[in-house]
Amino acid sequence: MDENLLDKWVRYLSCGKGYASASCDFAELIWSDAVTQQQQIELLKTGHANVRRAVAWAVTDLSLDNDAMRYLMNRCFNDSDAVVRRYVWGAMRQTRCLSFEEKQHLIEKLEVEQDEVVLRLVSDVRATPEL
Repeated sequence: MDENLLDKWVRYLSCGKGYASASCDFAELIWSDAVTQQQQIELLKTGHANVRRAVAWAVTDLSLDNDAMRYLMNRCFNDSDAVVRRYVWGAMRQTRCLSFEEKQHLIEKLEVEQDEVVLRLVSDVRATPEL
């Protein structure tokens, strides 16, 4: 995607207005490969929680073993935003991108978690051996 257009999407998503519709529209762009995996990774690094949420939702919903999903799993498992963490740990229950041992290693690295949904998802990952 052209960087100028991507910047407009970032501004639109981060402002929060019409977020549900905007995140669905943006997810369609990710699903259609209009947003490259590298761009997805860069967006997951942004300081805007709404942007990270939109990208995390689209990437986990697509559920492919690709660079964006691997980045999301390995770098965003401990995101400052609980919604992003929910997407990551929810997807981690089912993904084959990481081995059971890799998932357990991320659990060990997880900082003190207080979100009850994330705690349940982490517990599911801990209890579920290889798929």
